[in-house]
Amino acid sequence: MTLLFPVVPDKMQPDQIRGWVFKLYDLHQKISSEQNLLLKKAQIEIADLGKTILGTWDKDKRLISLSLNLIQEGTYSEIVEVFKHEMAHQFVDEVLCRKDNRPHGELFVLACKAIGVSSKASVRRDRVKDKQVSKVEKLLALSTSMNQHEAELALAKAQELSFKYNIEVSSKSTSEYSLRPLGEIRKRIPSYEWKIMNILSEFYFVKTLKTYHKDESHTGLLWQFEIYGTSHNIDTAEYVYYFLRNNAELLWKGYKKAQGKSVSRMRNVFFNGLLDGFRQKLSAEQDALKAKYQVKRLIDPALEEFYHVCNPRISRRSVSYRAGSDVYVDGVKKGQNLKVKPGLQGNGSGRSGLFLTDKSM
Repeated sequence: MTLLFPVVPDKMQPDQIRGWVFKLYDLHQKISSEQNLLLKKAQIEIADLGKTILGTWDKDKRLISLSLNLIQEGTYSEIVEVFKHEMAHQFVDEVLCRKDNRPHGELFVLACKAIGVSSKASVRRDRVKDKQVSKVEKLLALSTSMNQHEAELALAKAQELSFKYNIEVSSKSTSEYSLRPLGEIRKRIPSYEWKIMNILSEFYFVKTLKTYHKDESHTGLLWQFEIYGTSHNIDTAEYVYYFLRNNAELLWKGYKKAQGKSVSRMRNVFFNGLLDGFRQKLSAEQDALKAKYQVKRLIDPALEEFYHVCNPRISRRSVSYRAGSDVYVDGVKKGQNLKVKPGLQGNGSGRSGLFLTDKSM
């Protein structure tokens, strides 16, 4: 059966942008409350402001705009810094209620001090791609044009570089972290997607979170996932997330067609088996790499701290499923044979990434 490999576009999807807007509304309320700023609720948008403008404040519209490029490329700390910068402009106009002919004059400096942000009007945007990441991307690109034996060697080397890369990252304190909304904003998230998120956090060097949004146009809460990590690992995790979702659906359709109506209501059972099987494959591969590099456990303390600073009140959830049917067992077998191909940038083929997965094509 041909597997469906997702195209994860370079541009953010509407649900991701919407998720960020919700996140910034919550951040605005949190900062205003913690610093006792007495700011009114502002309108917030993410817009294409070009490559040089990071954010703007419109007094007449009471509108804070953040650059789409900043959201896509910036770290979380950079995004928060720019957002606070625009909140400082709001503070000058609506709390200090005084005009200052200089946009970044004395009143603005006072506002920045009240909010707790530097009064500098820019952030660094000139990071250079890690050489290790470039090596992995090159290996993955080459693996698509080699014969099977050469491709297996290239993918195995890419997998090992990925492991080594994250060992090195976890031992440094200079990594830059960000977060990214993942998947659609929905009223209900299927239970099997928790297994996908657990796979991402266990094997792809990211932290995950299910977060809620409040929308006045809907009753109740809306939900969405977020992933935290370095931009390189976030790209990888995002690709794997869509790969597993798309292929689970495709494999289920093929399985249901082959088995007939008797299994038509066992979709979630099959999905749980599929994801458990894939997790078993990843676990065996990672154990082999841990043994080779004498690593007991991969932990990035700085990422852990970043995650908990962003989410001081969180709870962890793990999903288990009782294996009690042939459909579940068949799903496990499918998952153990699931292979992830690299998603490479260029020609609309998706994001670049590196994957701790099957060493064969």
